[in-house]
Amino acid sequence: MSKKVLNYAGRRPMLLAFLVMATFTLGLLFSGWLTPIPGKAQPNQPNPQLNNEATDCVKASISTNSCSEGTVTFAGVIANPPVACIGSSVGASVNPPTITPGQVIIDTSYTNANPNATNTTCDDTFTTNNPPPIPTYTWTASGCGIGTNGMGLSTPALTPTNCGTVTVIFTAKWHDTCDTNTSSASVSGNINVDAVTSLTPSAGQWVDDGDGDPNTDTYLVQYGCYDTITVTAGDCLGLGPDSLPSCWSMTCVDGIATKIDNKTYSVDGHTVGTTVVNVTCGISHKSVTIIVYKAKFEADSANNPSWGHAWWVLSVEPNLDDFLTLRDKKSQGVGGYYNTGDTQNDGMEWPGPQPVGGSTTVFYNATGLYWWCISFAKYVGALTYVNELFRDSGIFQDCWNNCVSQTKQVASASGVTLNYSGIPCDNPSGLSDYLNELLPNPSSCTCQQ
Repeated sequence: MSKKVLNYAGRRPMLLAFLVMATFTLGLLFSGWLTPIPGKAQPNQPNPQLNNEATDCVKASISTNSCSEGTVTFAGVIANPPVACIGSSVGASVNPPTITPGQVIIDTSYTNANPNATNTTCDDTFTTNNPPPIPTYTWTASGCGIGTNGMGLSTPALTPTNCGTVTVIFTAKWHDTCDTNTSSASVSGNINVDAVTSLTPSAGQWVDDGDGDPNTDTYLVQYGCYDTITVTAGDCLGLGPDSLPSCWSMTCVDGIATKIDNKTYSVDGHTVGTTVVNVTCGISHKSVTIIVYKAKFEADSANNPSWGHAWWVLSVEPNLDDFLTLRDKKSQGVGGYYNTGDTQNDGMEWPGPQPVGGSTTVFYNATGLYWWCISFAKYVGALTYVNELFRDSGIFQDCWNNCVSQTKQVASASGVTLNYSGIPCDNPSGLSDYLNELLPNPSSCTCQQ
């Protein structure tokens, strides 16, 4: 310590004492008296602490603590249209499904790599992931002549060729998050395909229209037998009139008919004429023709001063020649039976106006006549009889095979009974009186089966 410092400290005793103590302490430290000996407790000191370093946590393993798969949920299939007609375009689609992510919890564990660490515990860490499914979409369609498939959430235009149901299935597939499997979800829907199967009237006689088309039919209905004839369409699905597809159409294309609903029309049974009703559904169709006819057998007789004459008239309205043979066509209208006047006394059937004697300009005028409505079947039966009479007239006899008796035969073939028997023989005068007793002629027809 310098003299200057000591002189200065001498004038201040307390400062001098502090300097002396400081110098002594430093001397002890540098001499090693105050340095602890490792591993050995010092007087009045606690035991030494080992491993007081930080923990060195090293990643040991990774595992899945918890895993749940995501889901794909479809809504319903949208059919376009829900009910279609055979041969028309159909399709189906689904809205994008609802995708719910899964959940994966990753557990990472650690080990302590520092043996001198005070605390050797290393806590696990957890990571939560929510991976969504990534699906691919496919579809299949089958039924009604359709068998196809494709990708996506909608089908292209499909064309059913049969009646029934088209089933469309949409499927989503994706790889699982929790394993190596593949999950899937699907939804199905139907497209109903309708078609016309029948078109029939409630009454009438079916006749061959000659066109060779199984989808067209013609029915003859006798005038006056029915107030109305109901024409009803049938479909393969058996749908109600208000549930039919928009492509369904039923119309009256000729004549007069009243629409009841989308599957029914009515035709007046007291109006002579032709009515045509058509129904279509896609490529399926039916057509029915209803002909309300009035066929008549008429008996005529002329009470002339000499012998007189009797004859018949076969007529129908409207014209039904399309349903008659060529021979029967020629037998329509006026006809009568005559004596040829030759030595064989042969008879003959004379069509057309009935001449007086051998005249070509003078014809008989009826003094008595009456007519009856008859069915078409009886009408054809009468024409056939007249046709046979023309080809083989037999022998004319004044009493029992004459113009009156043959008129009665044609009446019988028509389904009409002439309750007349002359005394001693059938004769025009007596028939004329009988016919006049039946008057007046009917104002309407009575149904004849």
